[in-house]
Amino acid sequence: MSGQIQQVQQKVLQIKTQITEALEYIKVMQEQTKNEEIELQVKIEDCLSTVPM
Repeated sequence: MSGQIQQVQQKVLQIKTQITEALEYIKVMQEQTKNEEIELQVKIEDCLSTVPM
């Protein structure tokens, strides 16, 4: 019985690690997306500033 409990605890720790890694990946992707959004906004503003009115 003790061995089964240890196996379950190890599996829970593995899953916790996977969730933590997934959340970190999502955080990085959010930051990259935000940076890309800012870059695109700057490009749009640059393009609009060159259009004669």
